[in-house]
Amino acid sequence: MNKSLIAATAAAVALIAAPAMAQDLEGYVNLGASYIDADGDADLGAATIRVGAIYKSYFGIEGEASVGLIDDSFFGADINMNQQAAIYAVAHLPVAENIDLMVRGGWGREQYDFGGVQATSSSFNYGVAAQYNIDDTQGVRADWTRHDFEDISAKSDYYSVSYVRRF
Repeated sequence: MNKSLIAATAAAVALIAAPAMAQDLEGYVNLGASYIDADGDADLGAATIRVGAIYKSYFGIEGEASVGLIDDSFFGADINMNQQAAIYAVAHLPVAENIDLMVRGGWGREQYDFGGVQATSSSFNYGVAAQYNIDDTQGVRADWTRHDFEDISAKSDYYSVSYVRRF
């Protein structure tokens, strides 16, 4: 995985989480699974983790990393998503006592393997999510995120379901 992207994501989350003792900041971790529709040509699967912080219940930042688990084939060649990392700005909208809606946008980097050839590409990512909060510390989140690649003329849609742990 791109070590500089991981370091930048960790640094950004650390900068936000450093004053986590303040009342206005809430941290969270998500663990889940992602279905990836790679430009309509391949169906892939990945394990996804997110770490983030929300400021005053409305604005936040989150880092995301995924590791490919399920491969596919396209025109006889195997295709898989090896790894992916991204950082997002997130707007949260609490719409009910236990339900939050989110909009997020950010930048990511992905590494794919197509027929034994590895390719890495950057992407502008944007999407929406809904989260049901079971209690004050646990929840379930569903996401849709579009990855619009910069280096190649391709897009991927990520559909994710994850467990949320807030602290």
